[in-house]
Amino acid sequence: MAPEFRYSLTRICLRTGQLSLSRRMADIFPEAGRLRALDTVDDREIELSISEPRKVSGLADYFERHRLDVNDEIKIAVREDGRVCLTSLPRRTRRSFGDGDAKELLDSLVDEAPMTEAEIRALHPQIPADYPLGRALAAHPRLNLRGGRWVGEKSRAGQEAAAADAKPGEDLAEGSDPVAGPNQSSRASRERSSRWDAAPIERDRDRARPGRPAAVTPYPRGVLFPGEAALNSQRPAGDLRLVNRAREALNGFGYRVEGLPHGMLLARADLGRRKHAVLVRVLADGERLDWAALLAKRRESTADYLAVFGDHRDLHRLSAPAELARATLWSWDGIDRVRNLAKTVLIGPFDLEPHFAKDGMFENGLELFERSLGRMIAEKGALSAVIARLGSLRAPAVFVLDDLVEGELQREQVVNALEQLSQAPFHLVARVDRGEYCLRHPLPDALAHLAEYALSLLERLPGAGSRRGGATEGRVSAVNTGSQASSGNDIEGSGSSAPGVEVAEEA
Repeated sequence: MAPEFRYSLTRICLRTGQLSLSRRMADIFPEAGRLRALDTVDDREIELSISEPRKVSGLADYFERHRLDVNDEIKIAVREDGRVCLTSLPRRTRRSFGDGDAKELLDSLVDEAPMTEAEIRALHPQIPADYPLGRALAAHPRLNLRGGRWVGEKSRAGQEAAAADAKPGEDLAEGSDPVAGPNQSSRASRERSSRWDAAPIERDRDRARPGRPAAVTPYPRGVLFPGEAALNSQRPAGDLRLVNRAREALNGFGYRVEGLPHGMLLARADLGRRKHAVLVRVLADGERLDWAALLAKRRESTADYLAVFGDHRDLHRLSAPAELARATLWSWDGIDRVRNLAKTVLIGPFDLEPHFAKDGMFENGLELFERSLGRMIAEKGALSAVIARLGSLRAPAVFVLDDLVEGELQREQVVNALEQLSQAPFHLVARVDRGEYCLRHPLPDALAHLAEYALSLLERLPGAGSRRGGATEGRVSAVNTGSQASSGNDIEGSGSSAPGVEVAEEA
């Protein structure tokens, strides 16, 4: 019997357009590549891609077309012919968001961290879009709006228990009256719990009434110095191994990196008339992120962008708060992929700035980046393939376009490559007639001449002495040796040129 599974959708699946497969479900999909699945409801094909183990992407349009929501299911089955079929199974009856649900949710917010209305909706997707959440929050007796965030107040019993457990002298440190009675102490506790409801001057004036000693309520240090919020000596300094890994990657991309405490880096890029700075937070494995401290540090550093580097398993749970904080997520797998691509195509701050501003280098952001570089790599691979095929000709030689159009090379790609090779600094081919070209010089000699020209330009650049090393000189020596060892026209006598070797990898 053909295997069949039911997949329950999560909020992350709907946001990313991906499925995270179990080990059993992964057996019916290829390990990597693309495949066409069948939508059994609409009877249409869906093109899916598998770029990571047990990750199937390309389902965003499918989710939207069938209006799937959290906890809806997809039946994944395999036909006898081996084709993967997807059947959407939305819940027929969705439980309405009634008064009981609203009360339970609002009561749970009392014990949670201060959040804006947008953050509450992002963390609780079951709230309907048309539900008047703002009015419900304002009507709740234990929720108050302070600084744009809803904060939960402790109950009276909780305040009294906290006051009973307080050590002697704590009330004095918080600005309470040391000679006040029990009733006045409880009042001071209530004032401390709602210290942000009134300005400090008004509270001090109220406490300075006749017959009562004046007391001053100090501001918390985190308010006076927001840059130090949650960044005290008790916080871990960060995983130095991961911090060094992030620093090495940013340096390789052309950034000037400055080390900061608590697993943070400040990467600066000077692009002449334009500059940008990125505050990078390196997330240790399994670490929880303090967004308030991170945003405060961003304001202090005046960085243009905020990025979080970490393991993809830890970044999944940060998708919603990162979107609200306008931060981008960068997985270590994505960073390593960029470093590998940099060996084929030069990548610098100009190429990475759009991803620090939006999308990041994680899941969909990584796919967008690879897609943007794919065209450049394909053009370079086509040029190298044309050069390699020209090496099979004995120069000088007249040839036609069809002599080079073979295999995966398209006619338009060959025409564009020949156009480039006819211009400076190549001057390798010349157009004779419509569809006819002439290979002017033996390919090894032409490439050696081009290498010498490139190195002569390198020597004239500022700081060329520190850049030109033995590896570069050895490469030029190898090209010259290959050119002299060849028979003059036969490229195979030199054991194939270096560009020809690169072609097979890039094409």
